[in-house]
Amino acid sequence: RLPVTPQISTKDGLSNKNARLTNCLKESKKGGDKAVVRPGLVLDAQASGVGNGLVVFNNELVSVYGATLGLGVTPPAELDSTFYNIAGVQLIDIKAFNGEWICCNADQIYHTSDFVTFTPILTPGDYETNTEAGRQSLATNGTVTVCPFYNLDTDDTGFLSISTSYVETEVVLAYTPYIVMYNGAKFCGMRSATQSVTSTDGTSWTDGTAFVGSLFSPAIAWSGSVFCLIGNSAANILYARTSSDGLTWTSAVTIKDISGQSNRNTPICWAGDRFVVSGKDWCSTSLDGITWDTPYFPYPYDFQCKALSYNSSTDTVLAIGMYPIYSNPHTKMVSNDNGVTWIDTGDVAYNGIDYNDCVEDGTGFIAVGSTVVSGAANNIEVMTSEASTIPALATITGDYYDFAQSPI
Repeated sequence: RLPVTPQISTKDGLSNKNARLTNCLKESKKGGDKAVVRPGLVLDAQASGVGNGLVVFNNELVSVYGATLGLGVTPPAELDSTFYNIAGVQLIDIKAFNGEWICCNADQIYHTSDFVTFTPILTPGDYETNTEAGRQSLATNGTVTVCPFYNLDTDDTGFLSISTSYVETEVVLAYTPYIVMYNGAKFCGMRSATQSVTSTDGTSWTDGTAFVGSLFSPAIAWSGSVFCLIGNSAANILYARTSSDGLTWTSAVTIKDISGQSNRNTPICWAGDRFVVSGKDWCSTSLDGITWDTPYFPYPYDFQCKALSYNSSTDTVLAIGMYPIYSNPHTKMVSNDNGVTWIDTGDVAYNGIDYNDCVEDGTGFIAVGSTVVSGAANNIEVMTSEASTIPALATITGDYYDFAQSPI
């Protein structure tokens, strides 16, 4: 027997006024409980009221505007952007941390709440953050943020562990790590081209089992059940490996020969139901990180992807590109079908940023990079999704709607 939701009544006086849903099924998704209609299972679900908001039926958004029922969301094709600048700094990575944002370049880590005032965390001249454009340089579990470092005075290397009071602690290791990510339970990074490393607290690190075959310019993503590690060989073949614990990895499988790719730092992300990898003009996807689709070419000519990010609330993947090749103005592409097809975000001209990384931000994204166009003064872009549109399928003439006789 399927659970039935209690009557949903929203009377906040703002977005939904007296809108009600009754006799709906309840389904639990990772984003929360949803009220849904399943034809053949629900015969008398009703929606009533003149609410000016969105409710969920059939696991898709339905608009109840008092007169219009719509089914099937048309995602926005554009992202509204606000630009900021931190003068003279090439930002390499950014993460949400401690109610604000933490970002880094090659020799400093900053925190900011407004992208106007940036407060440095490290003593100037003491460190190199051992970061590189297009790599995963910062990771956070909400309590600490970790970043690979090299101490210029002592030659120590390892991870910097930064607390919510923005005090850094050196975690000195017998190697020089250069990427790191957090999957919700542990940090996972690479300590060499053949060996990973993990930590649950950012302080105590466990070495993984070394594997055969070096992976250069690596990147890691987490699906909810497995890590997927990608990287290229000395012969510029892009490989993938998977691991459930971040320590022991499967044998390498080939994704693509990337010999003609000018940037070897190929990004990867988990896009809700599959891994997405992208390079110069091409993409490939995989449900499990082991079997990969034949690379396809969905972008405008000479789009060189530098970073990927997935926003689960809008079900959108953002691909950001490096400085335009051959004056190609396309540097931001979005996908609403898990990386299968891509559309330009609407930019008609290059905005002056050579992107390095991006991160999802609730309903949008934040991208960082460096200013490379004379006269431009932007290296941070805050992107907000425009409102989704919902095509009408039926007109409601009364104040309630019997879904048993609807077109659903």
